[in-house]
Amino acid sequence: MILGRPTLLLCFYVLVGLMYGCDKPKESVPSSANQTVESKLSADDIKKLLNEALSEIEKKNYGHATEITIKITKSDPNNTEAYYLSAEANSASGNIKEAIGALEQAIKNGFNNAERVLKDENLATLRAAPEFPSVFIKIGPPQPAKVSDTEISAGSVNIKQGADGSQTIKAGGISIQVPKD
Repeated sequence: MILGRPTLLLCFYVLVGLMYGCDKPKESVPSSANQTVESKLSADDIKKLLNEALSEIEKKNYGHATEITIKITKSDPNNTEAYYLSAEANSASGNIKEAIGALEQAIKNGFNNAERVLKDENLATLRAAPEFPSVFIKIGPPQPAKVSDTEISAGSVNIKQGADGSQTIKAGGISIQVPKD
């Protein structure tokens, strides 16, 4: 069997490619515009990005705010504020599942400001979700107030602090009594 010149060249290139590992797919290298965060952002960069995300939320640019929080959490996976802002942006844009996940991650990383969650207007959609009480209860009781009686209510969540320092948290069908320390 006689092979033509183009066929011989093709066989030669395939053989050389196999000998030098060219059969392996090349790893794609992201362009600088789309490059993922591989190095840690500085504390100043994170602070600037958090302010930018907050500004984007105020402008109702929720998608861009979410992108910024993702960039922060890739560099600093324990950043509670970035996860909280992500919960805000996702809640305000109707992405309840993502908002719940972001709030849970913030809580897991130490977020504990129940009052902020209850008063934040960007979280109104999240607070109305049936899943909210089971996530909110993970925050734990708020810090004791210095006044005689305090009561905070939002949707199906109610926090009451008695003059004696005891606290009652009601979320959905769950009620927790926290005695004075």
